[in-house]
Amino acid sequence: TVDLDEGITGPARERLADAGCHPAVVTGDGALGCPERAPFDAVIATCTLPAVPAGWLPQCRPGARILAPLSTGLIRLRVRDEGYAEGRFLPTSAYFVALRGGSPPPPPVRSGGLPRYATDNELFRFLLTLTAGSLDPEEAYALWLQEDRPRRERFGLTVGGGRQWAWLDDPAGPYAWPLGAAEPAGG
Repeated sequence: TVDLDEGITGPARERLADAGCHPAVVTGDGALGCPERAPFDAVIATCTLPAVPAGWLPQCRPGARILAPLSTGLIRLRVRDEGYAEGRFLPTSAYFVALRGGSPPPPPVRSGGLPRYATDNELFRFLLTLTAGSLDPEEAYALWLQEDRPRRERFGLTVGGGRQWAWLDDPAGPYAWPLGAAEPAGG
């Protein structure tokens, strides 16, 4: 486990040792991963990410899994090689504290002017958060209606070629958005 704060990692080490457990508890920036302990078969994040940190994939073995909160969902990625991973969101919502450290914060989510039934809908808020910085809220709302209020598991994420994009139904399909960017990718 990795955390920025020695006030968290120090007591965690002590309590785990008292319980007879001795995992690696590292004080550092989780966005950088833990290259000295790599390669990993799995990475499990317990903080919300704005995107998958660049250092994680090179620290994973091919076939490794990454499970992380992103937007208001949990993304489950399979690493294919050092620079490529892809997967879908799980059906459940996920609300965690944001990743601290060198990672930029996610773009703000705007929803002014949209109908309350939409902004009160957890799945629509997921879409708004996932497309923040890429789609205007009105475009996200139109897509949400057109696609019959898609469930979270229809969405996925691809990391590869130095970029990351979220998508609906198909990573190469017409509905794909770079994470935190200004222009939609792939359509």
